[in-house]
Amino acid sequence: MHGVSGVYEWAKTVEAIFAVKYVVLTLGLWLPAVFHNSASEAVIMAQMTLDVYVSDQIFSYFTRLVGTFLGLIVGLLVWYIGNTYGIAISFGVFMMPTMFVRLFAPPVLLGGVITTAVTITLVVGYSWIDGHLKTYGTPGRRWVLVIIGSAASSIIMMLPPKSGRKAVRLRNATTIKRIGNLYSLLISRWIASNAPQDATSKKSVFFRADAVSIAQQLQALKGMTPIAKWEGSIRGRWSFEDYDRLVNVQIQMLGNLAQFGGALGHINEEWRLAMLHRTRVLNPNFIADILSLFALPLHEVLPQTLFERLAHHHQRGTKTREALTDVQQLDQFYSLDYMIYANGMTAVLELIVVYRRDWTSCTQLPDGYAVEYH
Repeated sequence: MHGVSGVYEWAKTVEAIFAVKYVVLTLGLWLPAVFHNSASEAVIMAQMTLDVYVSDQIFSYFTRLVGTFLGLIVGLLVWYIGNTYGIAISFGVFMMPTMFVRLFAPPVLLGGVITTAVTITLVVGYSWIDGHLKTYGTPGRRWVLVIIGSAASSIIMMLPPKSGRKAVRLRNATTIKRIGNLYSLLISRWIASNAPQDATSKKSVFFRADAVSIAQQLQALKGMTPIAKWEGSIRGRWSFEDYDRLVNVQIQMLGNLAQFGGALGHINEEWRLAMLHRTRVLNPNFIADILSLFALPLHEVLPQTLFERLAHHHQRGTKTREALTDVQQLDQFYSLDYMIYANGMTAVLELIVVYRRDWTSCTQLPDGYAVEYH
């Protein structure tokens, strides 16, 4: 029964719904292909334009339709400029810049560029066949089939539509939550006393794997966020710049946590334990403030920056921190362990600076577009 429940839960995901749409669309447009007048071009175009989210599909329409139109124009130029002996030269001249764009175009435009190159090749090839087999309408027929395939995928897209902007918000919420979990893991490792070596190794492996996974999600969000604006909105302009800046802030925070984790992995255990009570960022109340900021903003009547919260908890602390003597300071400043410790502290302070500079402005999103957790 557990397996049946897992299949049922998977069937409700956007990926499963997309797979069903893909199969239905392919079968629906494959039927005319068994007849004399093949519609295979429409099937291919429908499969190329169908996407998981509405914003991605609209952007796919734009790039591939523009790519098809440009390919038709260039293909006709190649065919009519050339002659029986010069068609290869004409084709080579036009394909060199096309291949250059194909190799160096941004990945987000790759679908349209490939469509342009394929259309040029098909128009020239089929035009040569038409010249020998006395058939007509190759460019126009290809354009009509492209429109048919795009229209079919548009109909399937609306049954039901999946919002790309909602996906951006949910994925941002997920990565923010996971970054908060990484911070909790590192702090627990920092304040742990006499932790077993096996447990420490397992935490290190988990931290590296989770950090890489979060980085991959953030890179995917980096490309997904600008495309989400193609959906349009009846509630006004969707400020994708704020979401893009939010992704950049998360990338910077993840880098700071990676630096912090590297310092914890190399610091001497005696040094780590000796410095537990010599830093303010390990105040339990301050740790609670940071963890709460990954989900909730500070109340307006409280200090609004983490530096103010840090000073507040330090002044309220009851334990007196003893200052290092001049001799101890001089010896410790030259030690490798102190450099590693300073590197970790720099990462934590940089994390606070990132929040103070960018995080507050990023989370002040327009009404109706608040980040929600999934």
